[in-house]
Amino acid sequence: MSGETPTPARRRKAPPRRTIAVGDLHGDLNAFRKILTHEDLLDGDSWRGGRKILVQTGDVIDRGPASLATFKFLGDLQVRASKGQGKVVRLAGNHEVMLLEGDFSLTDFSAADKVADKLREEVLTGRVQAAFSYGGWLFTHAGVSHSLQSRLRAEMRAETERPRRFTLKRLAEHLNRKLVRAVETGCYDDPIFAVGEARGGLKDSGGGIFWADFDDELHAPPRAPRFHQVFGHTPEGYSGAQFRKTSDGRRINIDIGITDDYGGNLGYLAIEGREAVAHYLTPEGEEIQFLGEAVRPPAPVAPTTPSEPQTA
Repeated sequence: MSGETPTPARRRKAPPRRTIAVGDLHGDLNAFRKILTHEDLLDGDSWRGGRKILVQTGDVIDRGPASLATFKFLGDLQVRASKGQGKVVRLAGNHEVMLLEGDFSLTDFSAADKVADKLREEVLTGRVQAAFSYGGWLFTHAGVSHSLQSRLRAEMRAETERPRRFTLKRLAEHLNRKLVRAVETGCYDDPIFAVGEARGGLKDSGGGIFWADFDDELHAPPRAPRFHQVFGHTPEGYSGAQFRKTSDGRRINIDIGITDDYGGNLGYLAIEGREAVAHYLTPEGEEIQFLGEAVRPPAPVAPTTPSEPQTA
């Protein structure tokens, strides 16, 4: 009928993207290739993952047989995925942070200063990040400990004049700004860079998002606020190791020791929708284990305005 305003067509919401998380590589490019090929993310050197998201949680370098080759391969794959509909997220681990700080004591490759310069450039352009969130899960290298959460939330509240709801996306953005600021200034004294006591840091220090140890979090107060997280950093260190999680299922450590020095265990975490499923690649075949689901937080309740008294 003439004169009627046509109803705009609603855009169909895209289905959630399958997210693949791989833990510490430590220079084992062959193992990394096997994992990516098994998940159909890789064909030769080309991205074949479609819309999938690949999250690598840091510690790409040091200790393994091919640190520089693995570092370059992952960076190249990130570019190839971005030319299509895929996404490769590269997170910094404590070994990358040491490189950024100019500490080459653990590097096992030459021209470490040039690699450090390249890494700083990639942090400043957003190609290497401190944190990422998707599907109700936060990804970092070593996790946000319960002792660090309250400090970060207070900082986020102070950043805005108007109250904003806490979300994992905002938290990831906050952490990423901190990493960029540290690279810009050369100052790494923020608590997110703190080394935990178990790794030689200050007494009673739980460690920041690059250094916190999973075992310390197991002793967190039962009522400590938590959200769903995936991280690596704390290797199991034996053959046949599997991912570990806290009893409430909200924190999953995916560092099972991919390199031979830590057990040579091949595995990755797949998140479909909000469900986390472990995939272990063994000589006998593939083993699959359900590890939990990121429960959606309750919707905020809109404040009610008291009704005014009616006048007769």
